[in-house]
Amino acid sequence: MFINYFISAYYSYFSETQNPSVNILHARLAELRGLQNALPIHPYSVVLRLKLANSYRILGYPDLAVGDAYKALLLIDEVVEELEYHDLAFKAAKGDIALIQQKLDSPGRNLRVDDSDHDSCCCSDIVECNQDRAVQDEEVVVWAKSCWSKTAYEKILFLSF
Repeated sequence: MFINYFISAYYSYFSETQNPSVNILHARLAELRGLQNALPIHPYSVVLRLKLANSYRILGYPDLAVGDAYKALLLIDEVVEELEYHDLAFKAAKGDIALIQQKLDSPGRNLRVDDSDHDSCCCSDIVECNQDRAVQDEEVVVWAKSCWSKTAYEKILFLSF
């Protein structure tokens, strides 16, 4: 991928610079690389696509950000409707929700303050933190229709102008 080549070239060129803004950029590029490396492992994850869109937006790649936000919307359609990849997307969405709930159950976590696990979405009213409870199928559809679709549309609209 071209972006991986760019990141590697950028790292090698600026690796000796001690400028704080360069260190921030290095951290953001490392985060992007980690998200990209997770993609082959979790190709149907809506949350991963939203995180990628946000990372691209922060780094100044609005076209790539819109592309990943759109891919998130396609995955949301797969979750909500019974299309070709419904089972895979639904299973990934269930896993995303379970992971979010598990992290939110940790002491000291607050969705409003630390919501990077599902990329600044607005679903604090539908989160029920309880590790002893399995994620219900209806919950997955609610998250997909309300929280994730709104977040993806906001990213597309924000980056389109």
